[in-house]
Amino acid sequence: IYYVIFTKVLDNHIEGFAIYLMAGLLPFTAFSQGVGSAAGSITANAGLVRKVSFPRLVLPLSAVGFALVQFLLQLGVLLTVVVVFAHNRIGPELLFMVPALALLLLFTTALGILVAALNVRYRDTSHFVEIAMLVWFWGNPILYAAGLVKHALGTSYWAYFLNPMATVVTTFQRAIYNQAYYTDATGRRVEALADPGDMFFVRNLLLGFAISGLLLLLAQRVFNRLQADFAEEL
Repeated sequence: IYYVIFTKVLDNHIEGFAIYLMAGLLPFTAFSQGVGSAAGSITANAGLVRKVSFPRLVLPLSAVGFALVQFLLQLGVLLTVVVVFAHNRIGPELLFMVPALALLLLFTTALGILVAALNVRYRDTSHFVEIAMLVWFWGNPILYAAGLVKHALGTSYWAYFLNPMATVVTTFQRAIYNQAYYTDATGRRVEALADPGDMFFVRNLLLGFAISGLLLLLAQRVFNRLQADFAEEL
């Protein structure tokens, strides 16, 4: 549906848009599913939590792990398609998938633990997560080119990557899509990728790991503080 709308109805003129789309859509879908499932993981297992003593952290982590397994299977299919139909895009840039995957796992885990704990006390948290993911989706260059954001924000472009998922999405696009520019309807040369330089992605990855690490520390503190009341709250 996205491909048809943004190539036939509202043409964004991104060359090889199917690969560009999937390179960004798959990691964000894994993030959304992982956090969404983690949010309800404890309340959905209320009977188990009340009756059995076990590390409660296992529940949100298992939800994130399941989403990651699905993502890896989908990624394997995407890479196979790229190798068969667009092998010219395959290069050393694929190595960027390793830190991008690590950042995806870290950020999803951190946010998943946090919302899982909050959802026990504040039951509407899971509903807010669903709405937030719908809005968050548009805050990443999946259906539009990252170069358009760069043109719009100018010197404030760095702030766009305070969102770790923007870094994850653009880094996967660098690794798989691997086409820096495209020509729009007016003949203007537009950056499809966030930046043609590799150091740009390295800096953003480091920033993303720093933000995700701090969020993980916060999530663990909140989870440890609230889990003593889980049985009573449920």
